[in-house]
Amino acid sequence: MDEHEAPSLSAARQLANHGYKVLVVEGSSRPGGRVFTQRMQSADGSIAAAADLGGSIITGIDGNPLAVIARQLDIPLHDINSSDVPLYLRDGSQLDAGLDLQVEAWFNQLLDRSAALRDSLGRGGDAISLQSSLDGLWSRREARVRRHQQQQHGLPQQQQQQQQQQVADDAEQLRVNGHHSNGYHPPPAVHEQQQQQQQQQQQHSSLQQQGPSLQQQRQQQEGYQEQQQQQQQQQQRMADSLENQQARHLLMQWHLANIEFANATRLRRLSMRHWDLDDEYEHGGSHVFLPGGNLRLLEGLAQALPIFYNSTARLLQYSAAGVQVHTDAGVFTADAALVTIPLGVLKRPDAMVFQPQLPPRKRAAISRLGFGCLNKVMLLFPHCFWGDKDMFGHVSSEPRQRGRYYLFYTYDSISGGAVLAALVAGDAAVEFEAKPEAVAVGEVMALLRGIFGPQGVVVPEPLQAVCTRWASDPMCYGSYSSVAVGSSGAADYDALAQPLGDRAVCTRWASDPMCYGSYSSVAVGSSGAADYDALAQPLGDRVFFAGEATTSRYPATMHGAFATGLREAAAIMAAFAAQRGEELRPALMTGKEMREAADPGSVAAGQQLVQLASLLQQVFDSSAVDSQGLPAGPDEEFGVFAAAYGPPGTEFEDQALLAINLAALRSAAKHAPVVIYTSISRTQLELLRDVPGGDERRLGMLAGELGVKLVGRPLQGDSLRLLEAIVQHRGLAGSGDDGDGEDGTGSSDEE
Repeated sequence: MDEHEAPSLSAARQLANHGYKVLVVEGSSRPGGRVFTQRMQSADGSIAAAADLGGSIITGIDGNPLAVIARQLDIPLHDINSSDVPLYLRDGSQLDAGLDLQVEAWFNQLLDRSAALRDSLGRGGDAISLQSSLDGLWSRREARVRRHQQQQHGLPQQQQQQQQQQVADDAEQLRVNGHHSNGYHPPPAVHEQQQQQQQQQQQHSSLQQQGPSLQQQRQQQEGYQEQQQQQQQQQQRMADSLENQQARHLLMQWHLANIEFANATRLRRLSMRHWDLDDEYEHGGSHVFLPGGNLRLLEGLAQALPIFYNSTARLLQYSAAGVQVHTDAGVFTADAALVTIPLGVLKRPDAMVFQPQLPPRKRAAISRLGFGCLNKVMLLFPHCFWGDKDMFGHVSSEPRQRGRYYLFYTYDSISGGAVLAALVAGDAAVEFEAKPEAVAVGEVMALLRGIFGPQGVVVPEPLQAVCTRWASDPMCYGSYSSVAVGSSGAADYDALAQPLGDRAVCTRWASDPMCYGSYSSVAVGSSGAADYDALAQPLGDRVFFAGEATTSRYPATMHGAFATGLREAAAIMAAFAAQRGEELRPALMTGKEMREAADPGSVAAGQQLVQLASLLQQVFDSSAVDSQGLPAGPDEEFGVFAAAYGPPGTEFEDQALLAINLAALRSAAKHAPVVIYTSISRTQLELLRDVPGGDERRLGMLAGELGVKLVGRPLQGDSLRLLEAIVQHRGLAGSGDDGDGEDGTGSSDEE
């Protein structure tokens, strides 16, 4: 669900771990960007809590790198219970859960039908918004429901009117005949029981004396009463049906608000064709909160990194010679720059200037992709009054205001205090930007008292309140990206990620909680994935781009932003090596050179690394042959992964040595490989191969669910013994002994 400026920190950390000199330039006074954990407290400081004003949820922990980091930092995870979310009207009435389940099922069916419609239209659907599609489908469904109810609850309208007129005529005739022939009058509506019984006995006796004519009139009267009762029942059913119809409409508006929250934009700006292009890549598992706030993750990443705060970047000049970044703190010269400016800032005409200007494809992607906002009202109370639910909802009676305080997160179990967050999405989030804080807080308090007052709950005054205004902040101008109408989808994300040159200083241009928006979305007219791809394109391998708006697989998420930082770190390392004409690691010396340059212990260690690199190259060289002249390359290859099986009949037969070419994660990679190695079981290898969603998803599962550490040390221990067993089984000879004639060749990052 939300994005932070994690890409700059993840890239800086990764590059620093590989020996690169990095510098992070931060426009605000704190780390975190759109992840903003603020301390809230009472006036006397006796009550305090942590509140996430921006990114707050890790969406799916299976294979999610942020969940892995949280575990490494010993931060517990709080599973969010989204299966029990009571929905209230502002008068405290709770909407029927069964009816909500019905509407939710219909809503999902509408999304499926909208997907089928877009598939049939192809590119013809680029100009259609998700709002237009869903409105039309919902109207047709409601019309069918109304026709069905008329058939179930009674006769067609004309026939009903005729029958009602006939009943009225019969009643009048009965009244006239009864009055003039025998003096009979129907009993009054209410009498004492004894009086009713006495009258009934008298009427029964009179009927017997009067003969068949009066008996017939009595039957007519009973038939009339029965018809009246049936009409009343029918009217009640129709009234109930109308009430349910109105409730269904309100519930549908609530689910539409939830889509607007998930994409941080209004549905009329969201592309019907591309809005859900990231669905197939979603991480499984629970959605979680981090106790104490998500800033704990960023503080861990930022440790020991050189960061210049309050240093907003104004101008980036790049050429074949390198880059110059002009900031409020001065001018920084470097080999390359990684730009993590939020898309909302890139859209602004007064944003940071690029010299030369960005290529047309990247400018078009910036224009087409959506970047909207969502906002929050955070309230700290002296105590909890909302029970043990993780969230509850408010269903507005005004469709235009469907996103106003539509959902409440309860943070008391993770924040250290009684904190409640009211979420604002869609049109309401845009209007919220200009609303005074006192007015907003007053609206939320009136709503809470309307909901809980009828339950006998006293809602106390808040100790502190904070309102966000992401779309008004010059550090981001919004919340996160989406595929707007007219976007090309994934291609636009890729274009934004494309670099502009060759080399790198790690920069964070604008990571303040204010970003002129919340996150990106696929707007109407967007090219979907193509627009994300365009944003990711580098500028001549000198200027690189990361952030949630540069990935079509994980846009608008914290883990997506984090992963793009790792992606660009690999691209930067590959660009350095390619431009300098070097291997990714410094060229390995011969045994003679090593003996001359180092002490005996260093010589021995260097020789071992040379031999290790050579062995790894032979094991994973697709053109290699073993001592029998048979192919001796990897036993299995898929995506950026290659695997060599442990020898059969040995303790390693259920193991595999795994090579991962990180540089190949970029589809248009043209640089030297960046390879890391590890060992896993054959069972884990099968699971990894069958993971849907591509190589980025496989990497996430490898580091997350399978718990494999991918960085930090060369092959050692069991992994090294596995390599030796494979080499021995294949009859490969290790090169790189301390002869004087040849250099050891091969491996990149043996980690």
